Amino acid sequence: MFWRLCLGLMCGAASLCAEPWNTQQRNVFVYGEGDIQVSIQINSFENIAPNMPFQASVMVQHPSTSTVDTSSFTTGGKPLKVQFVRDVTISPYGNIVLSIYNYQIPGMPTGSQVIPPVKVKVAGEYYESLSLSIDIGSPS
Repeated sequence: MFWRLCLGLMCGAASLCAEPWNTQQRNVFVYGEGDIQVSIQINSFENIAPNMPFQASVMVQHPSTSTVDTSSFTTGGKPLKVQFVRDVTISPYGNIVLSIYNYQIPGMPTGSQVIPPVKVKVAGEYYESLSLSIDIGSPS
């Protein structure tokens, strides 16, 4: 049996207690539990050529009990068509899932470019990735 210590304030006086830890409770110390994060990445930098479309991925980290609204993906204020790839359980307790989606980015000219953030609704709320800066070189 596990024990936990708790420190509380009662009528201005601090109290310390030790009580049995309920191992069936939600583990509040699991990294990221309850957090929802969205990120984007380029699938293959070798396939990026000026003015040619290329593949990117959106990764949505969320509790396994939360639903990703696949019709809500947007980028630059416009709807984004995504293709579901797979869900990966990333928590030893099975409570955190990484949902992976692919999408296509239109061709961009040579030089420094910014891929705009992707926004998606998860568990009824909107979350947004950061933008991604890339350099597109001229063909060799």
